Amino acid sequence: MQAKQNRVAEKVEYLENEAWIARRRPPTQRRIDKAMALLHREGGQPPASNDQIPDSYKNWEREQARNSRRRAS
Repeated sequence: MQAKQNRVAEKVEYLENEAWIARRRPPTQRRIDKAMALLHREGGQPPASNDQIPDSYKNWEREQARNSRRRAS
């Protein structure tokens, strides 16, 4: 009985997703730009001390950029 209920729930979820896809607005360049701006904007509060990027990662990132420039030339 439980397996049948799970299949019914999965089918309902699938149909709801199909309905959402059918009525969603198509992407436009304006909507894409707005979403990208939202993703790239800075927050209103400074990051907490434990949210800072570790210096070891910054060094690794610089090394990767340096290596990619070497390969490109």
